[in-house]
This record gives sequence, structure tokens and C-alpha cells, in this order.
Amino acid sequence: MKSPLQTSTVVGVCQGDFLWKFILMNSIELGIVGASGTMGSALVQRCETVGLSARGITRDTVSYEEDVVNAEILLLCMKQRDTIEWLDHHGQGLRDGQIILSLAALLSVDVLRRHCNNDQIRIGRFMTTTGIADSAQEIVWTSDGFFDQDQLQKVDSLLSQLGETKYLGVAQDEALERRTFRACVVGWIADSCSVHVDGLMEVLGFTSKEAHEAVDNALSVLARQRAYGLDYGECRDQVMSKGGITEAGVKARSEQVYNGIEMGLLAAVSQAETISALYSK
Repeated sequence: MKSPLQTSTVVGVCQGDFLWKFILMNSIELGIVGASGTMGSALVQRCETVGLSARGITRDTVSYEEDVVNAEILLLCMKQRDTIEWLDHHGQGLRDGQIILSLAALLSVDVLRRHCNNDQIRIGRFMTTTGIADSAQEIVWTSDGFFDQDQLQKVDSLLSQLGETKYLGVAQDEALERRTFRACVVGWIADSCSVHVDGLMEVLGFTSKEAHEAVDNALSVLARQRAYGLDYGECRDQVMSKGGITEAGVKARSEQVYNGIEMGLLAAVSQAETISALYSK
């Protein structure tokens, strides 16, 4: 079954119909919830860099409730617990047809839908394979099954302003987690340049292609970040959240004299499973 984005119309939009995208993007009310956090502030900055109009929404925003309701598309840039609490509190008050895209890892579309408790909105997830502020990033996303063709086009066109987009289809949570895990987390745990392809294939069950992509991505990300004057530790700290899977992997690796990379990757996988179990109920 073809995904709604595998059509000649959308391919044309994504390949260069810049005037159409400019008109479309400037007609969208985009709100970024959690704009004061690391990922949220980076996303606001990225929008400013590419000229995409967006409203940063934080707890201190005077017109908070109004901004949330008025936005046609809301990007939730918060950790898992904060995302769930936000949906529990605001979900039923959202208006019909609003689009919610969450950046929180390991929260499936079904979990987001359950906590939102509002059948009239559209819910999706997006993640990057580098960093949200990286001009060369790839953005992968998935959605629930309630998006119409126009809504899918709007989201894909919006995200394409921030990087190269790939729509994975409806409720493709596992594919989204695996793609971003192999492309980003692996690199930080392995200190980018010292990761071994054979180890990735053995420990994580990656195919040869996936393992090579992970290594190549880690090296290219580090090279671009260093061009901005950031060392490895600074780059890693920008993407490593407290209690997250990257932190678990980096910590486990640093504590191992031998087989550190393998232990770090296993620790990251274990932490991901723990977080998934915690928020899957």
C-alpha cells in the first residue's frame, strides 16, 4: 500500500516548488511548545535561520492558552513525562483538525493519542538523525491514520524547511526509533570515530548497510560541529538529556576498560526498553 506522500504532487513540492512552499509555510500558524528547553530553543533558532515563522511557547508566555489553541501545527519539544502531562492537561481543549507533532523519543503514536484523549486532532512524531539545529539534518516522521492528504503535505512541507524529510508512513514507531538510534545515539556512545562496524552488527543486530550509515553519519556530524568551533564533549552535551538513552550509554562506556563500546550500546538499548515500558501503559 502506497503512503499518502508517494504521489507525483508531493514529490514535485519537495523537489523544488519553492514558491508554493513559501506561500504555504507563511499561512501556517506554527507553535513550538517547550521553547525554553534545549531542543525547543534549538528548533526556534533553526526556524529563524531558515525564515520560518514560528511562535515559541513556554510556561511564561502570557498568551499561552491562546497561542496553543490558535496554532494550526504544534511541535511538542519536551521530555517524555512533560509531553504526557501536557497532553493530559491540554489535549481535550485542542480544536478540531489541529496537528500535534511530538519530538519525544519512545512515546508511540498510540500512547500520545491515548493521553491526548481527543479524536478530533491529528497526532504524529518527528525525530532528527543529527541535531535539530544542523543545516544538513535528516528529519524522519510518522503519523496516525487520520491525516488527510492536505495535512500530510503541510507537515512534510513544513519539516522540509528544517532539513531533508522522510515520511515513514502510519504508526511506524519502531522504524522511527531504529533509524534515529542507529544514526545519532550510536555515534555519541562510540565517540564517533572509534566505532566498529562489526560491533554494531553483533551487538545491535544492524545490517552492514545500517552499521556503515551509523559510522558515516557520526563522523560527518562531528566534522560539521567542529567547523563551528565545538569539541566532541560540547556536541554530545547538546543532544544528551538527563536520564536518556545516550546518557546511559555514554556512562556505561566510560566505566568499562574493555569492551566499552559494546557495553555502552547495550546500556542504551536497556534504557530505551525501560523508558518504553514506563510510558507504554
